[in-house]
Amino acid sequence: MPAVFFASTFGLEVLLMFLQAPSLLQFTGVAISHHWARSTQAATSAGMATICARVRRNRNRALQAAFLQAARNQQAPQWSNRRLLSQS
Repeated sequence: MPAVFFASTFGLEVLLMFLQAPSLLQFTGVAISHHWARSTQAATSAGMATICARVRRNRNRALQAAFLQAARNQQAPQWSNRRLLSQS
């Protein structure tokens, strides 16, 4: 069933491209530009996926650093309180 759907969709795209460009030369140009646009879109999507993964990794590192810093900041007053208690 998916193959039939793909074939009918592809056939529809070819028919629409042919209707857009009546001459064979124009049709070939439209087909090439259509293919280039799709491949460029796929490359852009892959590039965006890579960038998003990088951003996620960096965000996770930044969050880890923030949590560690917060933990250090929370422990600092406790240590100073312990020192004060032990000195008194």
